[in-house]
Amino acid sequence: MTDTGIVTDEAWEALAGVRLLALESNHDERMLEKGPYPYVIKQRIASERGHLSNAQAAEALARLAHPDLRAVTAMHVSQENNTYRKPRETLEAVIAERDLPTQVSVAFQNRLVTLG
Repeated sequence: MTDTGIVTDEAWEALAGVRLLALESNHDERMLEKGPYPYVIKQRIASERGHLSNAQAAEALARLAHPDLRAVTAMHVSQENNTYRKPRETLEAVIAERDLPTQVSVAFQNRLVTLG
């Protein structure tokens, strides 16, 4: 799930119980705030019509995590307003807190990714 500033009721329903989850983790909120984009673009990215932040992705994962979730991958990671380390650590913390055997990975902008 990418290019969404919120997780809709329809998305919660569709994603419940999945074994492989690709979840947008576009930006670090602090990096976006201090980053190079014009204010109007920052506002759009952070809006309900923008992109999920690392924190929002972690909140979504916390709600969607279950013992049969094999893998979660952070997708659509901004090269200007994030690092590849931040979403991995944020999602790994959710998985560790629940003591799940779920593999966590991050999809790079210009590389193929394999899930599960």
